[in-house]
Amino acid sequence: MLLDEELNPVSERLVLNINELDVTTIEIMTNNSSFGLRERVGVTVTASDASGQPLSDSFSVSVTDNEIVTYDNSVNILSTLLLTSDLQ
Repeated sequence: MLLDEELNPVSERLVLNINELDVTTIEIMTNNSSFGLRERVGVTVTASDASGQPLSDSFSVSVTDNEIVTYDNSVNILSTLLLTSDLQ
């Protein structure tokens, strides 16, 4: 990052460091295998590192209906960062 004399950012460059050994495992469990319309759903999300140690962080989860929302596998965080960071 390049800063001016008042420490305002003048230019910056995003850096992505992919370490194939740094693997995060995410386990998602629900209180039932199927649910009825408007039925309350209990969800437990567990994240752990490559050695099985639990991770603590802020996570975001989105739940959708597969029959209404189609999965778009052409766009993800990695492709967006790699392909659009320089398109300005």
